[in-house]
Amino acid sequence: MSADTDRRRNFTYEDVNIRAAETIASVSARAGVQRFVQVSHLNAAHNSTSAFYRTKRAGEDAVRSVFPNATIVRPAAMYGWEDKLLNKLYRTQTALKHNERYLTSSCNRLAHLVQAQRRRDSCSPRPRTER
Repeated sequence: MSADTDRRRNFTYEDVNIRAAETIASVSARAGVQRFVQVSHLNAAHNSTSAFYRTKRAGEDAVRSVFPNATIVRPAAMYGWEDKLLNKLYRTQTALKHNERYLTSSCNRLAHLVQAQRRRDSCSPRPRTER
C-alpha cells in the first residue's frame, strides 16, 4: 500500500501508516506470530513538519502498542527497479549542487536486512529515543 496527499487516491497517510500498520500487527499478535518487523522511515518523528513522517512515527507507536517486541526498521527513502524515486533523481540531478547528496536505501538491501533479523535467535528491542 502507499499513501498520497492527493485526495483522489484511495488511502491517506493515517490509513496506511497508522491504521493498516496497527491492524497487521494486531492480527499477527493474535495469530501467535513470534517476531514482527515494521518498516518505517529514517525521519519518522512526532514533531516532524511532514505529515508523512509524523504518521510513520505514530504507526510505530501503534504497532508497539499491540506488539511490544516488534522490531522497527528505519531505512532512508527506498528505491527499486524502475522506481519513481530513481527516475526523479535522474531527471533532477543537474539541479542538485555538486556537494549535495540524497540518502537512499535499496529495497533489496532492506529485504536482506529483514531476513537476517528474522533469522536471529533473539530479538530484543532497542531503547527508543525521541527526535
